Amino acid sequence: MLQYNFTDSDSDDRGFSWMYLLAKIHKPKLKTRAIISYSGSLLEGLGRWVDKELKKITARLPYIAKDSKSIVTDLRSKRWPAATSIFTMDAVSMYTNIHLGHALPTIMKFLTSHPKGLAIKKAANIPVSTLEYALELIMSYNLFKFGDCYFLQLAGTAMGAPCAPEWATLYYCIFELDIIPLFLELGFYKRYIDDSLSLWTPLQDNDLQRREEFKRVVSTFGANDQFFKDNPTLKPLQWEVEDFSSSAVFLDLNIHLDANGICHKSIYEKSLNLYLYILPHSCHAPGVTKSVIFGMVHRAVTLFSDKTKIPDYLNLCFNRLVRQGHRPSVIKPLFAEVIQKHALGSSCSRASTSSDRPLVFQLPYNPLDPNRKTIQAAFKDCILEPPNEDPWSSLSANDTGAPPNIHRLIVCYRRQPSLGTLLAPRKLRFSQEFSISQYYEKYQVMNPAPTT
Repeated sequence: MLQYNFTDSDSDDRGFSWMYLLAKIHKPKLKTRAIISYSGSLLEGLGRWVDKELKKITARLPYIAKDSKSIVTDLRSKRWPAATSIFTMDAVSMYTNIHLGHALPTIMKFLTSHPKGLAIKKAANIPVSTLEYALELIMSYNLFKFGDCYFLQLAGTAMGAPCAPEWATLYYCIFELDIIPLFLELGFYKRYIDDSLSLWTPLQDNDLQRREEFKRVVSTFGANDQFFKDNPTLKPLQWEVEDFSSSAVFLDLNIHLDANGICHKSIYEKSLNLYLYILPHSCHAPGVTKSVIFGMVHRAVTLFSDKTKIPDYLNLCFNRLVRQGHRPSVIKPLFAEVIQKHALGSSCSRASTSSDRPLVFQLPYNPLDPNRKTIQAAFKDCILEPPNEDPWSSLSANDTGAPPNIHRLIVCYRRQPSLGTLLAPRKLRFSQEFSISQYYEKYQVMNPAPTT
């Protein structure tokens, strides 16, 4: 990192990202994760556009896992040979070790010369030159503030950038297109950003050597590239490969391969997960609790391959909510309603059409306000179909005389400020006796940079 100090309290902070720390409370030993809040920064809009363009590319590539549900779907119906093993891989500090000098030329070469990349560019209408300039701008100028100090990120993927996950996903997938077909033992291979899941079936007598060769190859992306030769202190992205076995944990799934070659899936939960759901007296709309329950039921129905285990899991979820203060008499009917909808195969989502253009009304939730149905009824009576007045549909929206295409009102609630908002703001508040710059100067004195 390159640091800039500004002591002028009146300096304009607009356009900068902000850094703050989150505690990893699920870890046995206390660790923190640095978070860069890109919201409201100068490059946020550009980052979101780049993310949208990159998603159009990665959606057309193999080996990329969308979510846990897609993994379950892919593994559902296939029976594997008896000798098949499962293993996972984890990238070592993926964002930190994806360097602009190698990643950007690799992506541009893929889109302009690789047959798969050319086909995707044409099908998705990717503006390659604009995308290249935008990526270089975002990855080169990640400016953020921490306390009274300003920093410029000098290496790795721009932390906090909206496009960072898709950038990392696309970067390594280009290498996967070359190496995965070389190992026919891989009957299944999927990766979600920096985690991958594979099923390996031995095909040759020298299977142990083949496994070691695979472990070596996955960490050689760009090893012979001129960029790494010119920058010997930087290394290609490295991967840690877990032991080959009959079971593995991937995302939120426990996956077990039995003696008959059938994959069994169940939900994986970390042992230190505190399950801190929203409290019943919290100032949230009533529908939030139902949404939490719907998520629990949907997750169980989707991810458990053994459906007989679903009732026990939902009973566990029910008890967790009760321990959070929810009354059994209130949440039990909600569980029953959601379970019945899943049993009938009905969806809780509204099907939208191109002609459906609802008006969205967003406001902070207050339990003393009129409820959602009352607001929607007032909108209908006063706007859409006022008594003794022309209806909304009779008005002209433009010169063609077409009526405004609004048929309903959606009322969206945003939460009120929480204790987290008040006590842990991203803009740090310190007394005049302490500042980040003072601490940083002391750290530099105690830990001088090595001299060459």
